[in-house]
Amino acid sequence: MNADRRSLLKGLAAAATLTVIPASEARARERRKAPPDAVGLLYDTTRCVGCKACVVACKEANGMPPDVDGYGGGLYDAPEGLNEFTKNVIQLYQDGGQQSYVKKQCMHCIDPACVGACMLGAMHKGPGGVVSYDVSKCVGCRYCETVCPFNVPKFEWTKKAPKIVKCELCRHRLAEGKQPACSEVCPRQAVIFGKYTDLLTMRAGASRRIRAATSRRSTASTSWAARRCSTSPMSRSRSSASASRGRRRCRTSSRACSTASTRASPRRPRSTRSSER
Repeated sequence: MNADRRSLLKGLAAAATLTVIPASEARARERRKAPPDAVGLLYDTTRCVGCKACVVACKEANGMPPDVDGYGGGLYDAPEGLNEFTKNVIQLYQDGGQQSYVKKQCMHCIDPACVGACMLGAMHKGPGGVVSYDVSKCVGCRYCETVCPFNVPKFEWTKKAPKIVKCELCRHRLAEGKQPACSEVCPRQAVIFGKYTDLLTMRAGASRRIRAATSRRSTASTSWAARRCSTSPMSRSRSSASASRGRRRCRTSSRACSTASTRASPRRPRSTRSSER
């Protein structure tokens, strides 16, 4: 390990006593930009079917053990969320009458809070803008886990020599010229790997598909509600009652019409016997 906790605290104490920042130089930091070689993942919710093939591939590529503490009572590898055994998970998001799948993993931020909070540089931005983790520099402070706004880094509480677990975009595969395991196995191309600039262009098309899918769901919900209303038992009973009232009115009208026509028709003269008889 390049630095331990004791030497770190000594260095911080010395820096605190010697460092003086003039008030005139205090200013806001400039907004950071993605590096030119930045890569990433684009997740399209309109294409995802929730098969979780990406979750299985992620575990196989990173040598992660199965998570049997979730659904299924220990019979299935079905994680409920990100944890020390899971770097990538697909979950179902519900909002009222609408629902969608969502993929949770490290966002590989342009200006990651975990990197800023790490005291020794265990969390750092690597090639391609990937937020990487160096276990040899980690002292287990868990500041990265605390400051992450997406609650992504997880601490290995079940191990004697714990480390931080998070998605590193399969950087060992990237070094071999491959793409991340999750994007490679997705059968619907809901997870797309590429350059950051290219993904921004593709995001516009994904946004149009999401708006179109939302519009279709709204239309389908309206038509389904209309069909349900028309086929409900109360509606059927009302329709039957209206039909029977219509039939009764029709029969009454028929009788009235036949009576009126009978009255209006002139009487036939009675047949008389011939006088010749």
